[in-house]
Amino acid sequence: MPNPDLSFMTGETDLFGLPLNFALIVPGSSPKMKVKRWPSENFAYIANALISNKITPVLIGGKDDLDIINAIQERCPKLST
Repeated sequence: MPNPDLSFMTGETDLFGLPLNFALIVPGSSPKMKVKRWPSENFAYIANALISNKITPVLIGGKDDLDIINAIQERCPKLST
C-alpha cells in the first residue's frame, strides 16, 4: 500500500493567524446521534492540558457543532475565540 499524500498538511498557517504550536479539536463527530459524542468536559480537559503545555487548541466545526463548541469554551476559560 502506498504512503498517503500528506503534503496538504505543510501549508501556510499564516493565512489563519495561528501560532506555530497548535492542535485542531473537532468535537462535532455525530450531530444527529449526540449520544455518540464525547462529552464537552472531556474536550475542555484536553484543551486545558494543551494550553498548559503551550499548545494552542483550535476548535473547528460547522453550525451544528456550536452547542458543543460553546460548552467547551465555557469550561476552558483560557481558550481564545
